[in-house]
Amino acid sequence: MLSRRLVLSSAIIAALSTTAFAFGPKDNAVPITDFYLTNLQNNETLEVTYGSQGCFHSDSANIVFQGSNVSIKSIGTRELSLKELKRVENYFAYVDGLDGIGGCTTQTTMTLTRKRNGLPVSSKSLIDGTCGFGLNDKDDFLSLGQLKYELEEPAPKVSKWTEEP
Repeated sequence: MLSRRLVLSSAIIAALSTTAFAFGPKDNAVPITDFYLTNLQNNETLEVTYGSQGCFHSDSANIVFQGSNVSIKSIGTRELSLKELKRVENYFAYVDGLDGIGGCTTQTTMTLTRKRNGLPVSSKSLIDGTCGFGLNDKDDFLSLGQLKYELEEPAPKVSKWTEEP
């Protein structure tokens, strides 16, 4: 009877250790640098399935990066500066280092898929549970939620009354 319990316990432990929960284990199979926008070749795209769920919102989008362009279906396409591309990469690296922990009821999930000639080459899942605390006010991070918001909202017009002399 004791050996049967040990076998059953071992099977449960093995099953749990291979299951990815929202709060653990980190996806180390593919390094985050494989998904850096500045590393994409001419025949490659990075497709991101983005979702964010919280107490007062639910948002999702399919975001495609190709070269310096970003497209979101039903919103449009925009060219990003090198600084903006680096800010998105910094966000990916930050979230990859979180290990799914953030302490917030809002969970932002992202599945990054690098494609070459339209075929998937690598994929990685990320979870941001930070609610953006400490991110949106920093110049070196650009979250996908903020990027989507900036694409949805037209750039504010600057009048001659608000310009610096």
